[in-house]
Amino acid sequence: MKKNRIKRFYGQNRNLLKLYRTLNFEIPGGVLFVAGIAHDFAFYIFTLATVIVSPYFLKILYEEKRYGWVISYTIVVVLCIIVYLSFEKLTFLYMALMKPTIMGLLSLYFVLLKISLPSMIE
Repeated sequence: MKKNRIKRFYGQNRNLLKLYRTLNFEIPGGVLFVAGIAHDFAFYIFTLATVIVSPYFLKILYEEKRYGWVISYTIVVVLCIIVYLSFEKLTFLYMALMKPTIMGLLSLYFVLLKISLPSMIE
């Protein structure tokens, strides 16, 4: 009886659990050390990873009817595009402000999503 209840619970929240496991993936310290040295390369890898996993996150959030998170992700992406287009011509500001701002906005979104996922699962 208890197994059926647990199986039913995880069956209902299977997508959110997958998303939670994906967001809890830890990057080894050596990779972070190299990323600190080669920050330009790390920025492009971060951007590529975000572009690859975004449809997966959006699909899960849409299927779970978490429309607020989908809308907020859209707002974050639009803000990142605005920041990119604003600082594209100014080389110093481009290097100093654009990359940390974009990485910070996207990281903040994913951290907030990671924090709120346990309450969504329950």
